[in-house]
Amino acid sequence: MSNISIRIFNIIIKYIYGGIISLEKLENSVIFDLLIISNELNLDELGEHLQTHFFNNDAD
Repeated sequence: MSNISIRIFNIIIKYIYGGIISLEKLENSVIFDLLIISNELNLDELGEHLQTHFFNNDAD
C-alpha cells in the first residue's frame, strides 16, 4: 500500500505485533489517518478504539 506513510506504518506494525497503541502523543490528523488505514486493513478493533478516542476527546 503506497498511501501509508512510514510513521503510520510503524504504528500499525507495533499495534499488530504488540496489541497496544498509545494515542496521547499523537496529533488528531495522525489518529485520523490511522483510522482510515485500520479500516482499509480490516483492523476492526483498532478502528473502534480510534473512534472511541475521538468521541471521548471531542476531537474535531
